[in-house]
Amino acid sequence: MKRTLFVLLAALVGAGVAFAALDAAAQHGAETPQAQAADPTAPEARRADIAVFRETFMTRERSYSHAARAEAETRLAALESQAGSVS
Repeated sequence: MKRTLFVLLAALVGAGVAFAALDAAAQHGAETPQAQAADPTAPEARRADIAVFRETFMTRERSYSHAARAEAETRLAALESQAGSVS
């Protein structure tokens, strides 16, 4: 009797953990079909990556001098203009 209850309890706990893991994976790993089909090496994707870098890093990071920030912006602009030809 105790063994049956233990096996039943273990099965319920295992099922709960599996359900929680699948639910979390579905919420965090779900991509739209367009995102799955997008080519990350396409020029548009590279330009979008540079824009995100500018918005999320360059606007928030304040440890660089004005000269270093200007140099980084120059390099980003050059990279952006060559997005179609870099590999």
